[in-house]
Amino acid sequence: MTRRTPMTLLAIVTALSLAACGATSGNDLTSPASGETTADASTPVPSSTAASAASFPVTVDSCGRDYTYTKAPHRVVLGFPGTLATLDALGVGDSVYGYALGSYAPLPTNYPSRIVEVSPDYAPAREPVIAAKPDLFLGNDEGQVTSKDGVSYDDLASVEANVYILGGYCTDAPAGRSLDGIYTDITNLGAIFGVPDRAAQLTAQIRDRVAAAKAKVAGTPQRVAFVQAYDGKLYAISGYPASSIISALGMVNEFDDVKGNFAEISTEEALTRKPDVVFVVGTGTDSVTDVTAILAGTPAVEAGRVFGVEDAQNQAGGVSIIDQLEYVADSIANG
Repeated sequence: MTRRTPMTLLAIVTALSLAACGATSGNDLTSPASGETTADASTPVPSSTAASAASFPVTVDSCGRDYTYTKAPHRVVLGFPGTLATLDALGVGDSVYGYALGSYAPLPTNYPSRIVEVSPDYAPAREPVIAAKPDLFLGNDEGQVTSKDGVSYDDLASVEANVYILGGYCTDAPAGRSLDGIYTDITNLGAIFGVPDRAAQLTAQIRDRVAAAKAKVAGTPQRVAFVQAYDGKLYAISGYPASSIISALGMVNEFDDVKGNFAEISTEEALTRKPDVVFVVGTGTDSVTDVTAILAGTPAVEAGRVFGVEDAQNQAGGVSIIDQLEYVADSIANG
């Protein structure tokens, strides 16, 4: 399984090759990940929700392993910096000590400077993680703790650190194709941090946001494609989170028939597709320009409905996926 969408195709060859599981108008690449935030999920807030002692002990499963919590974690290492947005939304962001994978997406500048980079790598090295003495490693996928070159389950157990893998991204497990994983994570994190009521409240807020976004695009173009361009080649993104976003908005995934989470498609194959809207996963205008050229003549290009979207939100998961869903809905409704 490949983690959500490819970070970049270069990252697939390098960092993601270690994983055991897993991947605006033409000149406007602004998305919630790159500039705009929503107050209730993306903007860091002080932790004001006290964990309830009555909530413990609690046992939570992660990738087939049971972990028991006798109190809320207070020294968390994140597998990806953007995951902090979900913990902030639960009111427990002050539990975070540090993060990994900062080489791909550094911690946003508006987040607390006290949070340190433990490792720049996808599979964080053993020594710095152990030295951080976390009580919880909140990973992006199980490949972060199963690589032969990085920290392992046993290493984390040696410092009495529990592990929770977001999104159910476990070795050999199929990638989810709905938003259910987000709701499951929020419920589980609510239990882990002793804030189940806040988790239920956040879940309700997210469901309301999804419903509002779906209503916004009702009656608009129905066939949506998520793609990425690299080195003149086009890659179709068929799985999570593209599939979950498109489905939640009541639209059709143009690449639903592509096997795996993403796959290279030829120019000939691309031109047989007729998406009404295309979202280009990347970080620069070149990607949008490349895709526009490759898909020349398709309904999306003819209508000027090719938009850029930042991949960092895909990697962060949790509430960041909802931010991206709203961005997609806004782009479709207003583009």
